[in-house]
Amino acid sequence: MDNSILLNPRLSHTLNLNKFALQTGVSYFYQNHSIISDYYIRDGHLISTFRDDCIYHRPSADISMTYKPSGSLNMNLSGQWIEHLVRGGTEHRSLSSISGSAMVNYYIQDFSFSVSLATPSRDLINSQISRKTYWQYQLSAMWKHGNWAIEANANNLFMMKNNIVDELSTPYYSFKQINQSRSYNQYATLKIVYSFDYGKKTSKTPDYEHKNSESAILK
Repeated sequence: MDNSILLNPRLSHTLNLNKFALQTGVSYFYQNHSIISDYYIRDGHLISTFRDDCIYHRPSADISMTYKPSGSLNMNLSGQWIEHLVRGGTEHRSLSSISGSAMVNYYIQDFSFSVSLATPSRDLINSQISRKTYWQYQLSAMWKHGNWAIEANANNLFMMKNNIVDELSTPYYSFKQINQSRSYNQYATLKIVYSFDYGKKTSKTPDYEHKNSESAILK
């Protein structure tokens, strides 16, 4: 296997206008001698091996917008476009992906609330495995006063298709695998926390003065 050469240039721009911030970026990832799995039939048996005669291209563009109308409210919207292109080897592969996310945070006195949402996305793993994810969302609320704090979270509740799907298709071998991740699980949590204040604050000044007096006596 030959050594790969990787290039990943990126150009980004940030614009701040009082309560509004915009960040955009474009990037390009290049890898030659990309190693992929290769399958073929020999004497009636399926042979699995590797090859490195592929070139992987991944142009992408992203945008992120943040709006903060007040000290108690901020919102963020972001989106991304990625194009995966694999050339060479046994076959060419292409995969396009457009995804986005949104988040809203609100604070009022001792309370804070947060809502986040992410769209489905697609990715190309190891230059040949197509990965698909589904919608995600999370709701959270928190109350904090003094040493007490109560936090409630809800993640992907009432969503049935929250699995990760991996697929590979070649002329001689194909598979479809469904995985689960903690990030996509359906759950709700409630936390009640009380923090204890312990320890005693001490000043370093007396020790410092004591050391100076000792040094003065020694002299």
